[in-house]
Amino acid sequence: MKVSKATKNIAKKTGKILLWVVASVVGLMVLVCSLMMISAVQTFVAHKVTGILSEKMQAEVYIGKLRVDFALNIKLEDIRLNDQYGNNLISAKKGSLSFPSFNTETANVEIRNIILDEADVTFRKYESDTALNLQFFIEFVRPKDKKEKPNVIDLQKVQLKNSRFQLRNDALAGKDENKVWNYSNMILENINLKLDQILIIGDSLNLYIDHLSARERSGFQVDKFSGHLMICRQGLHCLNTHFVTANKSKINVDFRFDYTDFPDFQDFINKIKFNTDLHKSHLNLADLVYFVPAFKGMNDFVEVAATVKGTITDYKIRNLNLLYGQSTEIKGNMDLQGLPVIDETFIDFSIEKLKTNVADLALFSLPQGKKIPLPDIVKKLQYVETQGHIVGMYNNFFADVAFSTAAGNASCEVMLNLKSDPISYDGKLQTTNLALGNLLNNNDFGNISMT
Repeated sequence: MKVSKATKNIAKKTGKILLWVVASVVGLMVLVCSLMMISAVQTFVAHKVTGILSEKMQAEVYIGKLRVDFALNIKLEDIRLNDQYGNNLISAKKGSLSFPSFNTETANVEIRNIILDEADVTFRKYESDTALNLQFFIEFVRPKDKKEKPNVIDLQKVQLKNSRFQLRNDALAGKDENKVWNYSNMILENINLKLDQILIIGDSLNLYIDHLSARERSGFQVDKFSGHLMICRQGLHCLNTHFVTANKSKINVDFRFDYTDFPDFQDFINKIKFNTDLHKSHLNLADLVYFVPAFKGMNDFVEVAATVKGTITDYKIRNLNLLYGQSTEIKGNMDLQGLPVIDETFIDFSIEKLKTNVADLALFSLPQGKKIPLPDIVKKLQYVETQGHIVGMYNNFFADVAFSTAAGNASCEVMLNLKSDPISYDGKLQTTNLALGNLLNNNDFGNISMT
C-alpha cells in the first residue's frame, strides 16, 4: 500500500511535536530538579512547609536554612519548634539526616542517620496548664482514629552533640540551691549522645544508648552511660545499664520508673515509683550529696548491691549488701520516708548483719567532713558485729541491737540523740563475758555479765 505524501508530512510533523513535548517535559524536569538543588529554593520551600505546620499546630516551626545534596542527604540550620507560649520546645543550631523512606501502605518512616548539633529541648509545665508544653505536639502526631494502627518511625542512628535538656515544673521549681539536684527543674548540659535502633511506635519508644555523657546543673556528671531504654505511657525501663560518674562511681543497674502517665514526671519525687535492681556497683558517697545535701563531706567509696522500690519520698531498700574498707559489711532491709530532706526522713532499718572494725571506723567520713570519735574504750573492742533494729531519724533514733566484740558480747535497747551536745542516750544494757577490766584499764575488774 502506497502512503501519500500528505500522510508522510503529517506523521513527520506529529513526530516533531511529540519529540518537542518530550524534550520540553524532560527539560522542565531537569530545570525543576536543578532549581530544587539550589539551597535558596530548598530553603524557600522549607519556609512554606513550616509556615503551614505553624498554622496547623498554632506554634512556630522554623528552619533557617535547608540543603539537600545529590546523595539526598539533608542539612539544616537554625531548627526550631516553639511551644504554644512562644518559648523553646525543641531547637538545634545545625542538623543533618539521610533522606527518609516512606511505606505508602503503612505510613511508616525510616531514617538511617540523624545528627543534631547544640540541640536544646525544654519540657515545661506552666502554672496555668495541667500538662507539659509538648502535649499539643503529641496530640498533633497521634492518630485521630484510635482504631488506627500506630505508625512506626524507625531511626537507625541518632547523635546529639553539645546539647541541653530541661524538665521544669513552674509551680514546684522554687529556688535552685547551689550544687543540689532540683527534681522540679532538672537541667542537663554538655550532652553528647549516641543512640542505635530507635523505634517509635505511637507514643512508645524503644532504643539502645551506645554512649551518653552529660552534666546536670547541680554539678552531678555522668562521663559514660549505656543501656537499653524502653518508654511508654505507664513506664520507663532501662536494662543492662552501666554508667561512670565524674567522681568515679561505677554503677550497674536495671531500673524501672512506673507512673500512671507522662504528666507524673511533673511531681517526680511523689509520683514516680522506682523498681530498681542495683547489681554490684562501686559508689562514691560524694555523688549522693547532689541529691541529699546533708551528706556533704562524705566521699568514701563503697561496694553496694540492693533492690530499691517506691517513690523518693517513700523508699524501700531490700537485700542491701554494702562493703567498705577492710572488713565493713552491712546486710539488711531499710525503709526511708521523707527524702530528699534528710532531716525530715524517718528510717526503719532491720539489720541482718553489720560488721566493722576500728580501722574502718577511723577512716570513714561523716557529713561536714567529720570523723567518727573513737575513745580508747571503743578502740579496745577491735571489731563489732551487730544484728538488730533501728528506727527514727538519722541523728535521733531508737536501737534494739546485739553486739559481739573482741572484748565480749552485749545487747541494748537505747534511745540515742546525736543532736545534743554532748551526745545523750537512755536505755538498758545487757553484757555477757564483757572484759570490763581491760576496757577500763583496771585490773580490779574481770569479765562481767549483767542485765
